[in-house]
Amino acid sequence: GKIVLYQTSFKILEILGDYKLRNSSSTALEASYQLLFDSDLLIIDDLGTEMTNTFTNTELFNIINTRLITNKKMIISTNLSPNEISDIYSSRLSSRVFGAFTFMKFYGKDLRWEK
Repeated sequence: GKIVLYQTSFKILEILGDYKLRNSSSTALEASYQLLFDSDLLIIDDLGTEMTNTFTNTELFNIINTRLITNKKMIISTNLSPNEISDIYSSRLSSRVFGAFTFMKFYGKDLRWEK
């Protein structure tokens, strides 16, 4: 009974770019954009693999901050260290990540190498 959206950070920024910059009026694109804010759980996979610039920093901040304000759940996976997050993303975005998320380090073999 819950809506879960699982996307890579690259795909999320592609959705944002299509929605904001190309002014597409596609119903599917509008629904994808709205789910970034309204889904019960948003899982952002591979944060740091997207090209970062002012647009990406602003839009990621908007999603994360809006979801925090509205008490929407999020999971973010990344291979970045806390220092790399601070170096790559704006202080506004990184402070939200450091202040609102619990960091967990996972150990073990990369399952992609097991195939």
